This record gives sequence, C-alpha cells and structure tokens, in this order.
Amino acid sequence: MSLLSFIDKVNQLASRKEAFFFLIDFEKKKPMVFSPQEANEKGIYFAVNGQTNYAAATQPNLASKVKIQLVNFERYKTAFDKVQCHLSQGDSYLVNLTFPSKIELDRDLESFFHAAKAPYRLLIKNALLSYSPECFIKIRNGQLFSYPMKGTIDANSPNAEKVLLGNPKELWEHSTIVDLIRNDISQFARDVKVNKFRYIDKIQNKVKDLLQVSSEIEGRLPANWKNQLGEII
Repeated sequence: MSLLSFIDKVNQLASRKEAFFFLIDFEKKKPMVFSPQEANEKGIYFAVNGQTNYAAATQPNLASKVKIQLVNFERYKTAFDKVQCHLSQGDSYLVNLTFPSKIELDRDLESFFHAAKAPYRLLIKNALLSYSPECFIKIRNGQLFSYPMKGTIDANSPNAEKVLLGNPKELWEHSTIVDLIRNDISQFARDVKVNKFRYIDKIQNKVKDLLQVSSEIEGRLPANWKNQLGEII
C-alpha cells in the first residue's frame, strides 16, 4: 500500500467511525491498515492498552532463555565518535545511536507476545514482535495528547528518582523530545501546551523495575479532524 493510499483509507474509516488497526514502518514505505478482523486473519495480533483482536491465550509460567549478540566495542566506538564529530559541527542536536542485535529465543514469538505484560504489544506471526510502555498519541473529545518518554534508571538504585530528575543530560534529552513532539502536534492542532513536564512512571519487568520520565503534551484538533486522521498519523 502506498502512503497516499494509506492516508486515504484511514480518512475514510475514521470519518465513518469504523475501528481499524494501522502499522507504519520507520521509512513510511510499507504502511498497513486493516479492520481488527482483517488483522487477525493475516496473523497480526495487537494489544493497545486493553483493546485486542484476539482471544487471550493461557501461557505456562516458564522461565525463558534469551541470548542477545551485542555489537562489538570497536564498531560502537567508531559510530559513537562519528556522532560526536557531527554534533560538535552542528549537523544535529539529537541522535539516537542504535544497532541491530541478533537474538536467540527458546520459544516462538507468539509465546513471548502472550507472556508479555506491556500495555502496547504487536505480533506479526513468525516475523515481528514489539512491545512498549509508551502511549504515542491519544485523541479524546477533539484533544490530541502525546506522552514522550525519555530518561530511565534502575528503580532500586539509591535515591533513584532524585538522581534521574537531577541529571542534566536526562533533562536536556527529555526537553528536546518534548520540543520536537510539541512542534509536530502544532502542525495539526492549536493551543498546544505541556500539561505535565517530567513526571515519573514505574515500569515493571521480569529483570528489574525501572523509573521512566514522561511528559504530557496536549493540543486542540479542528472540528473535522476525523477527515484528516491519515495525515495526522
């Protein structure tokens, strides 16, 4: 599906108030949009803060083994130094340096999907598994909300919350992402404001509890926003 076709279909579904599932890749080259039933038929399962398109599966409480092959130090340092060089030259002011990592699992992706407790989860059968604690956008009564997360610390660290909120690097990074999201929302919404800046969420997982910093940004959408939901997304 082309991006223009995706936008048109989303606008049609939203204007008719029909539920739909959508998925957009980072480069926006393979956008997808389906009804919940169509997604289920294609082996795409999702859970969005309690809303799902599948019957919950009972999973045995078995310890799983996950083996991750991390990037080697030399490759990371080369990339890190390059990023530092371009930052110092003013070519960018925020870079997310990441690498693909090979992961070996002792169970299939569907088992991990059903076992996960994250509020936002996605499974494309035998192809992709993703889960996150972060709500990207939410629309309620014509108001658009976003909740960017930046800043993490082990919840069991000494004075964890104070250390996290007092770290200048974490403040700069969080302020930058809030500014970026606020600017993005301003392209479609009016009266954009930050309701809550840098509040703490506690994220629980099987390894350790984490403290995560979030903010809440809000903007007022036009009355006909459902006819433009494809562009907004």
